[in-house]
Formats: sequence, structure tokens, C-alpha cells
Amino acid sequence: MAIGGVLLGLLTPTAQAAREVSGKERSQLLRAAAASAAGEDVRLRVSRGGRVTMAPAFAPSAAKVVSVRSSVDRNWAALVATPKSNPALRTTFVLTRAKGHWRVKLSAGRGEEGAAMCRVKKPSAAVAFDLGFPDTSLDDNCRHRRTFRNVTRPMTAGEVASVRSMVEWTQDPDTFEMIPGPVQPTRSDVRSVSSCSWNGGGALGLVPTGRVSRADPRWGVVYVGCMVGSDGFSLMENAVQVLVGRSTGSGAFTSVPGMVLPSRSPLSDLCLQDLKWPVSPAARADLDFCLPYPLALRNALL
Repeated sequence: MAIGGVLLGLLTPTAQAAREVSGKERSQLLRAAAASAAGEDVRLRVSRGGRVTMAPAFAPSAAKVVSVRSSVDRNWAALVATPKSNPALRTTFVLTRAKGHWRVKLSAGRGEEGAAMCRVKKPSAAVAFDLGFPDTSLDDNCRHRRTFRNVTRPMTAGEVASVRSMVEWTQDPDTFEMIPGPVQPTRSDVRSVSSCSWNGGGALGLVPTGRVSRADPRWGVVYVGCMVGSDGFSLMENAVQVLVGRSTGSGAFTSVPGMVLPSRSPLSDLCLQDLKWPVSPAARADLDFCLPYPLALRNALL
């Protein structure tokens, strides 16, 4: 499919982001987690038949397990084990593979994921984000800080302008009809893209800005204020992410695969689906685009 002169099919990677694993891969991760000191602490057990139990407090409980492997670096994986009797006692394991064997690098209780990642130098920020771990920019005690700002750079004024020239709707001075820009988002959470305030004059006063992935500068996101609904009395404006791409690492952006409300927004829709986006895993992690992914990982980390 050609959009704005760029063949998105040529840019679509084989992997989207962290990939949920099953079968033998899942079994290997489970048994490595169960055999670790952290696994012993929560009495993570795997029966021969594959039944998983945990006993972080008292009696053993059946546990729900979600395991994913990073698409940024396949030598890293995460396993989230949640006892069905008490979801508050969830434990997340991060595993690394060396010489064909998985071992636990770190573990974290519910709500402690960021602090646990702060204590270790590896994995990289992009891998941590790919596996669902949070930005730690606000943690003053973080020894190994991982922030989205460190893995991206600000867009230049020219790059932001190239996105605006594609997407912004303009009004015909004679007919007053709204005319769409030459390249519209392939997918959008915003029903009326014409409502977006590219001049920063909306209710939020949000001047459009953007970030470019350092790992893969073909990709970036622009933040712009758009009307996304009504509270019954007035229209509501929210900041949305506009995913943009180009065939090289510099120059004007030429494609707009999506315009989304981030997955943390209660109004998000597209980010709460296991959709494939034509963006490399490293860039998706850098740009915090529709993460955590897949949906099973996001739900496990709620």
C-alpha cells in the first residue's frame, strides 16, 4: 500500500514489539523462573502437566502466567505470574539468555517494576520498554535511569512542519468547506481529524511537538491537541500521538500510519487492540507507541 510516496510494505518489520510465547519457549521461561531464588521466594511451581501455582503468602494458588520475548533483543524476556487467589501478589521476572539457557536477571512485585529495573544496568532502555517496564525519569533514587527522552531526540521545526502539511485540514476561503491534507492517518482514534489544533490555539494550548527514534530515525511521533468527544456540556480536547514515517533517517516525513490516544488514556481504542503497525520494534519502544504490547502483557501489568 502506497501512502505519501512511501511503500509501507517495505518498512513493515517481521516483528511488532514484544511477542507472547507459548509451548516449548514458555515452558523454558517458566522453569527458569521457578528454579531461581526469586521463584523460590514466591514458591512458583510448574507440574509435569504444566499447571502453575504460586504461594507468595500462604496456601498455593493456581497462577496465571503471561510470558513475552523482546523483539528489540531476543535474548531478553519477561514472565508475569499472578496468583488467581490474590492478584496483588503478582511477580514479574525478567530473564536473559546466554549459551542457550535462560536465567532470571531480576524480579519485582506489583508496583515495584520501575524500582527493580533501576538497580540493574541491563537490559537497555528500549528492551525494558519493549517488555512493559515504565519510564523512570521521575525516580530520584534510580541508579540506572531509563527514560523515553534519552532514546529519542526532539523533532526539528521543519520535521514538525512536514507532518502538519500532510495532515492538517484547511478551510476553502470561498466555500468555507474543510479540505483534508494530502496524507491522512491510515488509522485514527480521532473521528474528526479536522478538529486538531496545529497552530496551538485549542483548549489545551498545546503547540505541536515531536520526537524521533534514535535507534531508527525513520520513525517519529508528533503530539497535537484534537477534539475527541464531549462530556455533555462541551467538546473535550486531548493530546494525541501521530505516528509518522519516512524512507530514510532524515528529511520530511511522508507517511502517517496512525493517530492514537495513548494506551494510558481512558479514551484509547486502537492502542487497546493487538494491531500491527508498520514500525520497527526498537522505534516503537523508543517512541512509547501503543505500549505495553501485546494486550495480554498490558492486562497482566495493570
